[in-house]
Amino acid sequence: MEILLDGKRIFEVENPNYEYVVFPAEKIQTYIQLNGYLIKKGDLQYPEKWINMEDASDMDRLVLESSFNPDEYECLFFDDLGLKEAIQKILSPYNIQIDNDIKKLLSINELPLKAALELKELFTSEKYANDYSNPLDFARYEGYEFECNGKIKKWFIGEEELPCTPITYDTTRRFVNMCIVETYYKETKNHTEHVFKTHTGEWYRYYAGDIKNNFWIMEDIEGEELVSFPFYLYTLQETIPRQIPEKEKEIKIDWSKFIEKETAYDFYYSEKEFTLRILHNKTWNDLVYIDGEWKRFTKKVSKGEKPFESWDINCDDEIFIGSATFGDIKEEEFTEQQLDQLCAEIRERSYDRASK
Repeated sequence: MEILLDGKRIFEVENPNYEYVVFPAEKIQTYIQLNGYLIKKGDLQYPEKWINMEDASDMDRLVLESSFNPDEYECLFFDDLGLKEAIQKILSPYNIQIDNDIKKLLSINELPLKAALELKELFTSEKYANDYSNPLDFARYEGYEFECNGKIKKWFIGEEELPCTPITYDTTRRFVNMCIVETYYKETKNHTEHVFKTHTGEWYRYYAGDIKNNFWIMEDIEGEELVSFPFYLYTLQETIPRQIPEKEKEIKIDWSKFIEKETAYDFYYSEKEFTLRILHNKTWNDLVYIDGEWKRFTKKVSKGEKPFESWDINCDDEIFIGSATFGDIKEEEFTEQQLDQLCAEIRERSYDRASK
C-alpha cells in the first residue's frame, strides 16, 4: 500500500460506518490546547474581554500553534485553590463583590486601574503564576482542517487523550508494510470506489470522504459482507506486481501425539466458511475419510456435540457430512495456482447470483 498512501497518513477511527480515515500528510498541523483564563494586552482593566477557555468546548480549546502568539497576552490564570478568595480580598476595598465566583468577575465591564494591577500581580505571583510563553507548557496535538460546503471541518489526532476526536491511533506504518495483490473499482455518483485485497488476506474499501478529495475513507470488508461480496458490480483492475513480504511461518502442532487416533468426531461443512477462508488466503484444505471417500470439512466437534458458532459469519448453510475418527483426518495445502482458481470461482458465483 506504499504507493496508495504516498504523501498520506491513515488513522483508526471510532465510527459506526467506517474504520479508517486518510489525510494528506503535508496538511496535518500542530495545535495547542488552551486552558484557564487569558488576558490580552490592553484588556487588563476589562474582565468582560478576558478569554474564558475553561467553559470553551474541547474543540475550541485547540488552536493552531502557528496562529497563537503568546506575546499578545498580558497574563493568564487558572481557578486554583484559594484564588477566588484572594481576588475578593483585592476587590473588597473597591466595593466589588464576586461572591467567590470567577464568572461574576468576568461579567465586570471595567476595573479601577489600581485593582487591575493588583490582580495582575496576584496572577503572576509565585503561588499562582502560569506562563504561556514557554512552549513546553502546552499540550500539543496534531490536527487536520479543511473547508467543506462553506464550513470548516476539523479532525484532531489525540488518540485516547482527546474526548472531542474519534481518532484513536495512527496506523500508517502497518498499512505501508502491506502489499495490494488484487484491486477492483466501480464508479459511483460522487467518486470512484476501490476495493483492495492485501497479501495478508485482508480486504478494504477505499473512497473519497467528500467531493473535493479533502480526505479519504477506508472500511474493512469481512465476515458476511465479504462472503457475499458483489464482485459483479466491480471491474477487476490489473495490479502492478510487487515484492511481497515473506509470510511468517505458522507453527504447526502435530495433534496426533496428544489425541488417540480412535477418538470419534462429527464433521460439518459450510461453503460460506470455506469461501471466507479462501478470500483470506488460508491455504489449508481439511479432509476427512468418510464412506469410502475424502471429503472437505470446515468444522470438527466431539461426537454428539452441536457445532460451535463462528465469530465471522452465520453458517446457515452448514451441513453434517458424517462421523469419523481422528485418524481419518488429513490436511493438504493449496498451491498458489489452486487458490487463484478458487478465488476466480468465487467471483464467478457472484456473477451467477446477479444474473438469476
